[in-house]
Amino acid sequence: MINQGPVEPLPALNSFYARAKAREITLAALLALLTGLPTTGAPVVLVTHQVTIDAFTNEGTASGGGSLFALNGSGEPRLLGSIKPD
Repeated sequence: MINQGPVEPLPALNSFYARAKAREITLAALLALLTGLPTTGAPVVLVTHQVTIDAFTNEGTASGGGSLFALNGSGEPRLLGSIKPD
């Protein structure tokens, strides 16, 4: 895809659009995933859906955009900003 290493499916990144019951489970799994990632080393690139980013950050993001987080090993990764699509 973008030559950044192996691609692995992660249910924590799935969309819950039109599946409201899956929202809280998905967001809890995403938070657990981010909390467990290393806080140092190479950046980690995760690809998910607009609805998932919007719900996790409590901010709107443009379709095709993204978010940058500083991982700190806690349950509260710090949102650094967003990436706007061209």
